Order: sequence, then structure tokens, then C-alpha cells
Amino acid sequence: MLRITVRDLSRNMKDVSERVAQGESFLITKNSEVIFEIKPKIKKSQENLPILSDKAKIIQNLQIQIQEKINEISELNQHINILLKKDF
Repeated sequence: MLRITVRDLSRNMKDVSERVAQGESFLITKNSEVIFEIKPKIKKSQENLPILSDKAKIIQNLQIQIQEKINEISELNQHINILLKKDF
């Protein structure tokens, strides 16, 4: 567990958040007094997930996932329409 100051936390928020996402714990101090603790709990299913810090990559990844789901729904909708036509 690392000890960092509030100032270090605010200056290095991106680095700290990436390290927290990987499961690292931090004690945040001010004037040598512990103010709070960051202690992440990572579920087993979420271990070893890639960490994307670039917003554009995250948005692009989400858009790809959304498009894949839309395609799946469209295909399912076509099958449902075929089944409905057979019943009538």
C-alpha cells in the first residue's frame, strides 16, 4: 500500500486511477495524517482486463460493441418476423 499526499493525488490523478484499476491500494495523507484510503476490490471476472485511458479509444470501443448488439437484435428481429408470418 502506497502513501501519497493529497497534492500528489491531485497532480497524478490519471496515474493513480490506472493503478487503482489494477488493484493497487493507496493511503492519502495531509500533513502526515491519513485522511482516507483507496482500497479497490476487483472481482475475479474483471482481473486482467485491459485498461484504456484514452477517451477516444474507449468511445470507439463502446461504439463497436453497440453496433454489434444492434446487428444481433436486427437478426433476431428478422427471425421473429419469419416466425410470425408462418403462424398466420
